[in-house]
Amino acid sequence: MGSPNEAMGSPNEAMGSPNEAMGSPNEAMGSPNEAMGSPNEAMGSPNGSMGSPNEAMGSPNEAMGSPNEAMGSPNEAMGSPNGSMGSPNGSMGSPNEARHLHFDKAIKTRQYWIEEIRKLSGHFGKDTEKLEKELEAEIKKHGVSSLIDHLRLCGNIPESYGHDTSEEKLYSKYTDCLLSLAYSSLGLKSVVLKERADTADVEAFAKDYSFVADAKAFRLSRTAKNQKDFKVQAMHGWKRGKPYAMIVCPIYQLPISSSQIYQQATTQNVCVFTYSHLALLLSYSEKEGQVKAQSLLKKIFEIVKTLNPSKNATDYWLAINKTILSFSKAIEPLWIIEKGVATESIAISKEEALTFLSQEREKIMRMSHKEALIELIKVHKIENRIKTISAISDNGLFTLK
Repeated sequence: MGSPNEAMGSPNEAMGSPNEAMGSPNEAMGSPNEAMGSPNEAMGSPNGSMGSPNEAMGSPNEAMGSPNEAMGSPNEAMGSPNGSMGSPNGSMGSPNEARHLHFDKAIKTRQYWIEEIRKLSGHFGKDTEKLEKELEAEIKKHGVSSLIDHLRLCGNIPESYGHDTSEEKLYSKYTDCLLSLAYSSLGLKSVVLKERADTADVEAFAKDYSFVADAKAFRLSRTAKNQKDFKVQAMHGWKRGKPYAMIVCPIYQLPISSSQIYQQATTQNVCVFTYSHLALLLSYSEKEGQVKAQSLLKKIFEIVKTLNPSKNATDYWLAINKTILSFSKAIEPLWIIEKGVATESIAISKEEALTFLSQEREKIMRMSHKEALIELIKVHKIENRIKTISAISDNGLFTLK
């Protein structure tokens, strides 16, 4: 399965040190409203703004602005917190060159895993187990920086995967595995649960607290997401006695103004988080240690519990972002880095999706009339539906007497 991360570089290489991770989580570590970017921003919704390159991060006490604003532009501090992205022997070129080099590696890694998941699809249980082992081996070999790369780009389901296919289901497990590996990298004990229904996907345990978690991913072309897509109420029920629950989402898919999601989260003590924020925690853990990172994570859970029930996204994300930024002076430079990376990640994801759709359009336009008709039949799954209907027969219940 070749480790895609051989292209990822060492933890200190481009993609920035783990400390450079986290663009604004979907809600751009910026104010929830501005912060997470609207759900339709799909990796930067057309209407969403990642914040101009000139936007300041502001002090921990300042409003973080929209999730996207919060992360700053891709041109902001892409270098390591120490201002150096260069190699040990000197400069690696401009921050932009280093950033592009880093993302080239991250893109190749993602492309590898998209195809690997497609090839694995067959026996779901065995594929999931193999996927988990290979990801774990990759992170062990290449370090936390490779895991951060995955988190930055994993929030969008590839457009090349069909709806409700084995690839799509396995991709969901891929994000669960990344979530579990992220918690493990923070020094927690974590496990991906095997149950298929009525349970969270991940459980994590620290020395003095525990929680359940779920990873969310959406297609960039998906529209009109609602609270049922995020399963906040379900997560509350799946705590099974644990004090906390967390849902991790792509920052650009979260509501930026008012949403029932935040009402449910603040009412039922479920932390809505983003991959960007989680990447930031990993960077902070690498810089100041797992113990401090675990303390920060607990503080985030605690602040959610104290919030007054409200649909207001801004209030929610200001509380989350200020809690993170005020925890340590070491976080702000990491925040600035991740803020820029979040913007770039959205652009990369959009390019991936648009390129695939453009190729599909060209493929269709080059079809003969007969080929087009055959493809249309496949799209509507006519043959499969005929087989299903044909298989229906008398079940013999009336013969039981």
